[in-house]
Amino acid sequence: MARFSDVNKLRKEGRLREAYLSAREMLTEDPDNVWAKRAMMWVVYDYAKKNSSPNKRTDFLRCLKQIAPLAIEEDEDIYYNAMMLLTRNVVRKCVGDPNSTLFLTELFSIIQQWSVPKPSSIYSGILQTFLKVKDQWPSFADFCEWWDFDNLRSADFEANLLPDGKRDFPLAEKAYMAYSKSLLLHGSNNKIRDWLPQLMRIVEECPSYQFLPYYFVKLSLKIGDTPQALKLLKPLMLKKSNEFWIWELLADVENDPQEKLIILSKAMNCHSSEKMTIVLREKVAVFLLENGFVSESKHEFEEVVRIRDANRWRVSDDVKRYLGAKVFEGVSSSRDNELFFKKHAREAERKYLGMELIEAIVVHVNEAKGYISFTTNDRRRSFFRVRNKKKLQKVSVGDRIELQVVVWGKEGPSKISAWHTIG
Repeated sequence: MARFSDVNKLRKEGRLREAYLSAREMLTEDPDNVWAKRAMMWVVYDYAKKNSSPNKRTDFLRCLKQIAPLAIEEDEDIYYNAMMLLTRNVVRKCVGDPNSTLFLTELFSIIQQWSVPKPSSIYSGILQTFLKVKDQWPSFADFCEWWDFDNLRSADFEANLLPDGKRDFPLAEKAYMAYSKSLLLHGSNNKIRDWLPQLMRIVEECPSYQFLPYYFVKLSLKIGDTPQALKLLKPLMLKKSNEFWIWELLADVENDPQEKLIILSKAMNCHSSEKMTIVLREKVAVFLLENGFVSESKHEFEEVVRIRDANRWRVSDDVKRYLGAKVFEGVSSSRDNELFFKKHAREAERKYLGMELIEAIVVHVNEAKGYISFTTNDRRRSFFRVRNKKKLQKVSVGDRIELQVVVWGKEGPSKISAWHTIG
């Protein structure tokens, strides 16, 4: 009878067929022998590794199908970890491939049969693996429900630092966002209703997961629960008044064109990157056109094209059709919509945030710490933080400024939505 060491030697020599036949002989003679199982396990691993290229997916799946019948114990951590890493590499090659759907679905059905300990780093590794195809695989929500978020470890809630020093999202946060997005795209109303109470609990327990409220509101709106959406949206507006997506969500709830205009203007007036707000800009361009702001609309459509071209993103056929419409013939686009949005945004701030628009005198500028202290006409004193160093350097003691105050600071700095020098 062959021994594990014999099979291992054949494997290392690259004689996989002989290694497979020897391992099969061991299993036939003693199916419960742990060393016979291990011999076959590692032969299967080598075959799977040999067939891990994109053009050999069928062979790769055939290899993996041989794992479950071996009834491998949960404590075979080294083996399961090796198979998980190999599988992740294969899944990574599926990213962006529209022909990989059936392969991913069958791979999922095979992995469901693995006796992986849970919770464990290996089980979390399976979640990390399928997160790579979260945006293209229609069955991702089904995968999450099988995986079960109750199996997240404490380590999965901790953020890791990337090599460039930036903060990476914790695995738990990535999973919650991905599952919510999948439900938004493909989920039934019943599944969404089941998830929303859990999502609300996570929002309350993990306030640093800043994008989860966005999905809570979007999912609530999808099932027609506007009151539930507003219940979370209104408090968020005070906490995150400069986040464009807060105002974008509020615009989705509002039906009155005039109200929608001031809300979308505030969204466009928030300081966010062009890349982040490209979808919002397209939405605003359409809204402006539908409500008679033709020059302003044309400018936004042209900006959409400029930003997409600069980032080598595809310009949608809808945008091209809009720009080619007769309504734009002979119409000059507005030079800049900044003042247009700012004018309407101030109305939104006053109405929805109860902001106070005041004039004040600068009494101190702390460039080192980034603060401006001021006094108002009625002798109220406070200070606020300025993140834009160049703007801070242009301010001097004695300058008159106009501020939009969200919250007056008592022991700390006041929260300012916007400010500028006047006179």
